[in-house]
Amino acid sequence: MLIHGIGMSHRSFAGLHRLLAAEGPVYSVDLPGFGGLPKPSADMDVATAARVLGELLADARFGPAVLVGHSMGAQWAIEVATRRPELVSRVVVIGAVTDAARRSFFAQLGSLALDTFCEPPCVNAVAFADYARCGPRWYARQLRHMLRYPIEDRVRAPDARPGHARISRPHRRSAMVPTAA
Repeated sequence: MLIHGIGMSHRSFAGLHRLLAAEGPVYSVDLPGFGGLPKPSADMDVATAARVLGELLADARFGPAVLVGHSMGAQWAIEVATRRPELVSRVVVIGAVTDAARRSFFAQLGSLALDTFCEPPCVNAVAFADYARCGPRWYARQLRHMLRYPIEDRVRAPDARPGHARISRPHRRSAMVPTAA
């Protein structure tokens, strides 16, 4: 299951979806308030988004899934795996955001700006269209949750899956973070 990041939609995974679909079933999701879906009336923090994804996985009944989360989608994927480990076989984290050293609006804005200049125009076109559909108010509401989410603590949580979690930091080397056994 491919899980988009903040402000984005399933469209950001179109190329990866096609590649993975050649190997087996792949599902891309849009969370409420993203991808043109209606915004929920209540706030949707990381735990709430994880609950929604967990319900979706449980209802789909396609067995333990590999969750691939990008940006804030990495937070949602990690939280699903932590809360509902029976539904998840693996978590792949791409461009995880807001580690302890970069947990501020300006640090994230700088990373986003740098990413924008490094992406091809076709990728930026999808991203900007998705940001526009998301809207600044919903983006800002989600941003505060993204900035508060302690990703480095959650991959070490006592209820996390045994083994290691790979945290990929944009423009830096990946780090292997040991989780609780």
